[in-house]
Amino acid sequence: MKLKSIALPEMVGKTLQEVSNHLEKTYTLPAGDVIDEICRGDTGIPKDENKYYNFGSLVFSVGNWCIPFAGWDGSSWIRSAYRLGDGWGQLDRAIILDDTTESTLPSELIINGVTYVRK
Repeated sequence: MKLKSIALPEMVGKTLQEVSNHLEKTYTLPAGDVIDEICRGDTGIPKDENKYYNFGSLVFSVGNWCIPFAGWDGSSWIRSAYRLGDGWGQLDRAIILDDTTESTLPSELIINGVTYVRK
């Protein structure tokens, strides 16, 4: 599973619930604990000032559903979670699956004389 992060500047000021709804319609989200993978350094996610959210996973904390995230504090990764009603900021990033396999496929494929075109 290869991951990448996206900024979503058009979502700044919206709630994490709204961001989640947008992502579910638009991208393939990773399932499971990718925050742990990020904190181990297994993903290539950069160590910078951004927070990296995994919208493919929810945690229940103190009576609220939350989106887990990882952030670099200058010396180590931290993990936490924000409530679905909290806002999306300029330094927030969503983790999605990096589905680059399609781009390596040919645009046309001929099988038994029938041409299939990728859209």
